[in-house]
Amino acid sequence: MKSYVFLSLVAVLALTAPVAHGQPAGAGAEHQHQQRFEKMDSTIDEAQKLHGTARHAKMMEHMQMMREQMQAMHGMMGGMAGKDSGDGKMGQGQMKPGGMKPGQMGQMGGPQMMQNMQSRMDMMQKMMEQMHKQQELMLKDDS
Repeated sequence: MKSYVFLSLVAVLALTAPVAHGQPAGAGAEHQHQQRFEKMDSTIDEAQKLHGTARHAKMMEHMQMMREQMQAMHGMMGGMAGKDSGDGKMGQGQMKPGGMKPGQMGQMGGPQMMQNMQSRMDMMQKMMEQMHKQQELMLKDDS
């Protein structure tokens, strides 16, 4: 069951990757993302010091923060149609009005587009690091 939760988080992250070239985010949004990552780091560090039910509760809190972070990243990137219904499926593949449209990629400014893509790739990397920390702690719990 624990690996199922981790795999579903990876799947949600995979849904955000194709829209990594969406509309630029403001500095305020990036600051909020950074604050969330810091909070996730402190929560997983606290969980590592705990055992049993207390650890499990902290890990669940961390998973919830990861989910919220992915939803925020998804919205920031233009996203796909449909809200997360809680069943693990975010959107059905159609672009929302703020996302990229076919043929639009070539019309965007090169350096700005590259900077936006790099920023989003950095956030996705941080998200994967959070997932890795969560997985390591879950494996530690199993042994």
